[in-house]
Amino acid sequence: MAGETPLLCACHAGQSRTVLWLTTHGATALIGAWNGESPLHWLISFGDEEVERVYPGLIQPGADTTAKTSTIIAYQADFPAAAVPDRLLRGYAIGWATHCDRPQIVPFLYFAVSLARDELVDYLVKQGADVIKARTDHDEELIESQDVGSFKRADIDRASGVDMRTPLPEANPFSGQDSTWTALHILAYARQDATWPVEQLLDHGAALDGLPDHFHTTESPFLIVVQNDAFHLADSLVSHGADLNFTTLSCSHLTLSNPTTILGHVIASNARNSIARLRYLLGSPSIDGLHLIVEPTRQRSALHRAAAAHIDVEFHGTDAAEAAELHWADVDWSANREIMNEILRHFNGPEQLNAVETSTGLSPMHLAVLAGNEAAVSLLLDHGARSDVPSVGGQGATAADTALGIQMGGLSMIEEIGRPGREEVAARKQCSNLLNPATQSAAQAQPALA
Repeated sequence: MAGETPLLCACHAGQSRTVLWLTTHGATALIGAWNGESPLHWLISFGDEEVERVYPGLIQPGADTTAKTSTIIAYQADFPAAAVPDRLLRGYAIGWATHCDRPQIVPFLYFAVSLARDELVDYLVKQGADVIKARTDHDEELIESQDVGSFKRADIDRASGVDMRTPLPEANPFSGQDSTWTALHILAYARQDATWPVEQLLDHGAALDGLPDHFHTTESPFLIVVQNDAFHLADSLVSHGADLNFTTLSCSHLTLSNPTTILGHVIASNARNSIARLRYLLGSPSIDGLHLIVEPTRQRSALHRAAAAHIDVEFHGTDAAEAAELHWADVDWSANREIMNEILRHFNGPEQLNAVETSTGLSPMHLAVLAGNEAAVSLLLDHGARSDVPSVGGQGATAADTALGIQMGGLSMIEEIGRPGREEVAARKQCSNLLNPATQSAAQAQPALA
């Protein structure tokens, strides 16, 4: 790759003899690649004994211990050629060593790293008594780092210091301001399915469902695990008592209008690869007690959430000052259809299909109409859902009336959020046609009578 020195290439390839020759002939680890890779990052390419041999030659002449990669890098060290490689996220050399479960490397880097303090302390916590030292002037066991200072074991999840950081990495990557994640969140987000760190982190005080959050804005580690398809890790969290129906407003870059369960957020994400996640939540033997109601405040079910598509969903960029409402054109309707179809495999009884929520008495069919969700209307009808259930406690319009009203009113009910495009107009018209076949037949007969 462009910008790689011979020393960096040798470290990347795990060629210890070449590295030793280069360092004894003047090569240094001060120069990295254009994307931030340094020779220290690729210590993971060497065996434990080789690390002990090559490390002094890299560090003693000087090394860029602050180098941070700017891209995600594939790593295929011990994988067969056909296997999916590991993905090394942006970060420091010590983060890579921790990510790859290389405890032998971290003690060396501990003395060299000055910036990657979060990853370092995460390692110290995971390794327990081997690296946690008792201070002679305190009667409590402390976690020590020359960069971070000292932290009481009881303060493991408490923000402190000039930057209000905790000993564990907890900056939410989806927010430019919030620091509400714990070590379990980081483990969940790493896209690894390793379960062995869970018990260690819990033993050291990590909160199973995250820190107390009175504003319901932070996702739980279990939700992140499910969204990253790490189902073995999800099973481990469940076995330790993770709340399957934990509610939160936000997950990733999406924020909903009311606290919503994990199942609800998987549905609202509208991702093309959501089916495996839904099947895990709805069909895994380890999952017991999952609620159909995904929004307790308004008693909206999984069917309501899928039918509503973009309704009550906002997107917020990492550094955006304000969130932006999602609209019809923002939805991947093919993915939404798959999600609705999957949910209907599990929840298709009359009481589920026609259930009304408690805010304005809307059924899933009502929400499908309001969203212009043609596929949901069709699927609900195929499964026997009614279109004549009135809203507002029996005093409001039915889904069929609402669809017809939107069409006959020239879509004025939705134009306030922007003029709908041609595809949206066609979808909303089809919703009305599906729910009002007699009206459609009459309209088609008009030209013939004239």
